[in-house]
Amino acid sequence: MDHSGSMIIKDNFQGVGDFQNNLAPVENRGMHGYINKNGKYIIKNVFTTADSFYMDLAVLHLMENGANWMK
Repeated sequence: MDHSGSMIIKDNFQGVGDFQNNLAPVENRGMHGYINKNGKYIIKNVFTTADSFYMDLAVLHLMENGANWMK
């Protein structure tokens, strides 16, 4: 929703974070990625966690062969 209460994107995500740098972290089927304000994935949902951007950076975790990597 935007500040006026209007829906910006369709509600087909289990979780959606705040938009920062025109991207919002989302969770879909237990995986995380980032969408733009049109609801289109800009960074695919392949991460185990994804935080909001802060000062043009975000913390991501990627599970790979049983190891948890931070990107």
